[in-house]
Parts: sequence; C-alpha cells; structure tokens
Amino acid sequence: MEVLKITGGIPLKGSVKAAGAKNAITKMLVASLLSDKKCIFYNVPNITEVEMTLELCQEIKLPL
Repeated sequence: MEVLKITGGIPLKGSVKAAGAKNAITKMLVASLLSDKKCIFYNVPNITEVEMTLELCQEIKLPL
C-alpha cells in the first residue's frame, strides 16, 4: 500500500479519475454535500441506488 504524506498549510485542490463502480458513486454523492463547489460526476450507472441517493442528497442539502 502506497502512503502519501502531505504537509503544509495550503488547501488541496485538483481532480481524481475514479472507475465507474456502482458502489462508489453513492458514497461520492454523499461526500459532495461537504463541498460548497459544483461537483460533476461522469460514468454514473443508471441504477435505483443512485436515484435514491440523489433524492436523499437533494433533501439534505440546505443553503448556507
């Protein structure tokens, strides 16, 4: 297992290319609630779990 140690006081930014795993997208959608930025997901499977997660996220997301 590779370890990446990051030090310093500068906020991280960038992008990550992840595989289109059906179990991963639901977690990424929920994690996107923590960001105030626009999150765009590609290669999302059209399955019921994703639709349900999107509906839940829309209900949870409140304007700051």
